[in-house]
This record gives sequence, structure tokens and C-alpha cells, in this order.
Amino acid sequence: MSNEQLKYSISHLLDEIEDTELLNSIYVLLKHTQPAEDIVGYEVDGSAISEEELVASILEDRPGIAAGQVISFEDMKKELGL
Repeated sequence: MSNEQLKYSISHLLDEIEDTELLNSIYVLLKHTQPAEDIVGYEVDGSAISEEELVASILEDRPGIAAGQVISFEDMKKELGL
């Protein structure tokens, strides 16, 4: 079977699956077959964060941090009701 035929067959099989646990397992399996490159974390939506993006985000927020615009982990949990 060619790659295109396999992709087509797999997509049709996936369309038939109703089991959420099985779909999650397939997702994790496929997600982890992607090259990790410089992934250092993940966003809440599951998208990868590269080292370059993390560093850029930290540098972007440095003025706020220096100005004391921070919140403790405990306060954040309280605000989120956790």
C-alpha cells in the first residue's frame, strides 16, 4: 500500500471510531512520532512550545516582572478556584 492509500484508509477508520479513550491513545501515539526538535513544553491547547518561543516570551515579559506585575502560584490557584 502506498503512503497515500494508507493515509486514506487510516482516516476512514478513524472516522468510524467512537471510543474516546482509543482516539486519545491514537492521538498520543501519533503526536509522539513527530520530531521533538527543541520542544520544551506545551500550551494549554496542546500545541508545542519551542525553546526559542519560550525565551522570547520570557524576554517579552521581563519589564512586567521587573515592575512587580507577578502573581504567586498559590494566589493563581485561588483565583482559579483550585
